[in-house]
Amino acid sequence: MAQSRNSEIPPKKSVAVIGAGPAGLATAKALLEAGLDVQVFEVRNEVGGLWAVSEQSSALTCQPKMRVNLSRWTCSFSDLNWKWKHIHNVRKMQDHGYDSLPVFPQARDVHLYLQDYAATYIPAEKISLGMRVTHVSQLADTEAEAPKKWRVRWETVADTQVERPLGSKSRVFDYIAIASGFFSSPHVPAISGLEKFKDTRGQVFHSSNCRDFLYAQRGEKKQRKIVVVGGSISSVEVVSALLFNREYVGGMEGEVVHLFPRPFWVLPRYLRTPNSSLNDSPSFLPLDFVLYDGYRRRNAQKPTTEAAAVTQEEKNIQANKFMRSKAGNGDQSSLSPHLKIGAEEMRLPPYVSISDSYANFVRSGNVKLERGYLASIKQDPKTGQWNCLEVSSRADVSETSPKEISRTLIQGVDVIIFATGYKPTTSFPPFLPQQILEELAYKPDDNFLPVLLFDHILHPALISYSSNAHSTDETAHVHAGFIGIYKGPHFGVLESQARYLAGLFQGSIKPPPKPELEERIAGFKAMREGRKSGRLELRGQWSWGDYLGNMEELEERMLEGKAPEPDQAQRGIDKAVNAAKETSWGGNFAPVIPAYYAPYAGRECQEGIAALLEVAEQAIKEARFAAKAVFRSLQGSWKVTRTLNSRLIDTPSGTFVGIAKFLPRRSTFQIKVTGGEETELNCVLKRVTLVDEIEGSGQENGSQEWSDDITEYIYSEHGTFTLSTPPYFSFPAMRKYIYRYHPGTDSISAWFVKPQSGLVPSTTPPGPEEEMEGEVDYLFHEIEFLTPNGAHGERIAKGKEHLCAQDLYKTKYKFKFVGGEDDPHDGGAELSQFNIRYVVQGPKKDYSSEGMFQRA
Repeated sequence: MAQSRNSEIPPKKSVAVIGAGPAGLATAKALLEAGLDVQVFEVRNEVGGLWAVSEQSSALTCQPKMRVNLSRWTCSFSDLNWKWKHIHNVRKMQDHGYDSLPVFPQARDVHLYLQDYAATYIPAEKISLGMRVTHVSQLADTEAEAPKKWRVRWETVADTQVERPLGSKSRVFDYIAIASGFFSSPHVPAISGLEKFKDTRGQVFHSSNCRDFLYAQRGEKKQRKIVVVGGSISSVEVVSALLFNREYVGGMEGEVVHLFPRPFWVLPRYLRTPNSSLNDSPSFLPLDFVLYDGYRRRNAQKPTTEAAAVTQEEKNIQANKFMRSKAGNGDQSSLSPHLKIGAEEMRLPPYVSISDSYANFVRSGNVKLERGYLASIKQDPKTGQWNCLEVSSRADVSETSPKEISRTLIQGVDVIIFATGYKPTTSFPPFLPQQILEELAYKPDDNFLPVLLFDHILHPALISYSSNAHSTDETAHVHAGFIGIYKGPHFGVLESQARYLAGLFQGSIKPPPKPELEERIAGFKAMREGRKSGRLELRGQWSWGDYLGNMEELEERMLEGKAPEPDQAQRGIDKAVNAAKETSWGGNFAPVIPAYYAPYAGRECQEGIAALLEVAEQAIKEARFAAKAVFRSLQGSWKVTRTLNSRLIDTPSGTFVGIAKFLPRRSTFQIKVTGGEETELNCVLKRVTLVDEIEGSGQENGSQEWSDDITEYIYSEHGTFTLSTPPYFSFPAMRKYIYRYHPGTDSISAWFVKPQSGLVPSTTPPGPEEEMEGEVDYLFHEIEFLTPNGAHGERIAKGKEHLCAQDLYKTKYKFKFVGGEDDPHDGGAELSQFNIRYVVQGPKKDYSSEGMFQRA
């Protein structure tokens, strides 16, 4: 009888998953949980897709030590939390004070995370590495209403190191899930004259292989003029890294130019927390906590009839107002006229970049900005070299443009770095039949919307409907779907897409009616055509950019007509808002992460939510991340006025007026205690050794690294000191310190500079090279941020009281941040001014000083 019953059990439906990046892994897990038979095909020899960034890899799509732009809570799936085993150099980091996981992991850490995800949830035999899918074809129906099957053909990649049975070169599957990635090939636009530029010793790189540029310049001291082309996140990352690693530009005299088509908001990685009733002092959180705030979204929601009446232009204005308030630089005209977002730009979809240093590099004049489009490369009539970049004021989208197109030249260019994104042309066209590509309206030259799909998942051509084609009849069968084939996929959306597609294949979810699919696809088609015609209102940064809205809609589709599990009566934004209500901040903001969308509340999910709420609590109540927010914003030049009041006759009182600069440089020393046991009050004993360290210095084991993780400033001050007592004369004065940020402990320290490496006071300001000089001597003080206090927008800190030689220093800092235009509590992340007060007492010192710093 047992044999009879087993023989009646139908075989599992089979699915070929093409790709083993985040999308493919999430899809494989969801399909396995749905009871389907899964086989994953991955052309590389390791899982991870874009994030497969082994140091030995010759085909990198991003730099291994590049930091992600969103926190680890957003760069994760709902059922696997980040752990120390996912972080490289764990022991070294812990030795340097890290007591918690990095908030923003590196790309190579994401790779480890994805490898662990695969090992945890997907049996090894279900992933075929080093296998390239070459062709898929749909088989004819064996029965009138049976879903069509697929024959998948693959080949072994020649350089595979994986030892496993090859099996058949083809196999029939019931379904296919295409998760082969959007960011598959670096996109370098076809520019007239580019080949001649390279022929005349010009260098051309894509942002994905800047590491090649770094190694090519090692040891050379040639001054270079480098143009970075692109107007999105990667271009800002490249510019910041070049300016921080000046040796690759040719020192302080090298020139960096950033060419971009339209202005964009510049956001740091930590933003001001929405107003909390607990205090008036600003607190700071990872930017995705603030951007993906479920409370704000719920509060802004309008009834359906009102929402339908809101125009796209009104939505754009509201989105731009929000970005303006969080960035903290107003319309950004104070940074550069080229970055100004005025009334016209406010009506367009917002563009956003993420960087802790770019805004202040621009403010300081370290990079030249050019707004426009790279049209061609021209020959310099004097030198004969093809090194002049012709810039057009707008894209040549038509011959009958109503606006006059102006053109300018960027001359004497040595290097061009294209930060122009990726195209998916190697992701799936080689294996999809031409007929299907035509149905999907595939455009190989479109790196924004290469195919037109319903929610980037489905297409009617891959669904068999019954005779009633305009219904959700149960005889509608989905044969294939796409996961993550769009620009800017988040882990949470990928996971929702995967569970949705698994439900469709399993039959527990019905596909949308055909007219609904066609209507949504028509919207994407209009977006594509509008972009090509130059309509700026349709040229958004993302084709599917509503992160929370996308997950909410997919969740609604999955739950339609179903009763949720008892422990999952609420998911998504509702669950996040209710969880926030139970916290000390009263729930007036609610960060949303993938764990809130988990189909079941397992341990990993619960621990992820608990960690999220804990870190938010620490930020609001214990000033966590305040040091990072302050340190980042110090970069650049400040007008300083300092009054010194001495209580000793032989020490003059007076006023100093000048310019102070916080200049970023690579970390130059590692803190070590030498000469006996350290005492808390005697900073002279805390000495240093001049060795590389891990704290974001970008230098590890002596190797140069492509990085913009700033953890050290040389503080250089130059101006005039005027006596307040007879004879009232003035004289030039200068001083230097070193300020350090310690990521492991989220703290700042100030250090004295050795006198012999300082500058002799002069009426002439020091040059760029001189300003950067300064070797550490010993600790001045450590800055401790106090629990929330102060007036609106102010954050108070103090230097720990200590003896420096025989002098006792008491230090107090007051940092004031930019207030919001509509609400002073809900302002930006930029400092508008700060004050430092010293009280110094010793055998030969008895004075106090008050210094006020305002942006120069």
